[in-house]
Amino acid sequence: MKFWIAWLIYYWGGVHRYFGLTNGVVQEFERAAACFSRALRLVPDFRDARLALAKVRGRELGQHEKAIADLNILLGRHPQDADALFTRAQFYQDLGRYEAALTDLQAYLRLPDQPHTDLAARSAAYLKEIVAGGERRTGNGERGTGNGGL
Repeated sequence: MKFWIAWLIYYWGGVHRYFGLTNGVVQEFERAAACFSRALRLVPDFRDARLALAKVRGRELGQHEKAIADLNILLGRHPQDADALFTRAQFYQDLGRYEAALTDLQAYLRLPDQPHTDLAARSAAYLKEIVAGGERRTGNGERGTGNGGL
């Protein structure tokens, strides 16, 4: 019974996220995160709720570190979770943590039959160049050194 209640709360969180995406309302993303968190309090190993919480935190709320922490929990329980690996790689890349992003992409690419293998392979190749050369690209396309922040 607990799982079904958690699932309904999770579903309601998805509705809030949809409204946030459709209408650009940040409060809807915060409500979505609250719903996903509540579902996880009921069922801590609820994979879809953990992944959804990480995505809304990282993508819509800009809370990359919290999102990575959620994905670390998920990957601790399910180390071969392709969605979690791919998503965490994106957040690591957003934070300029290119080696960690590359490691996750390489793990993702070792998994069979994944939907984003072309994108992951291109990203991994790009990140290999950055890591090997100590260079990074800034958000405006300029090159910078690997010792600075984003």
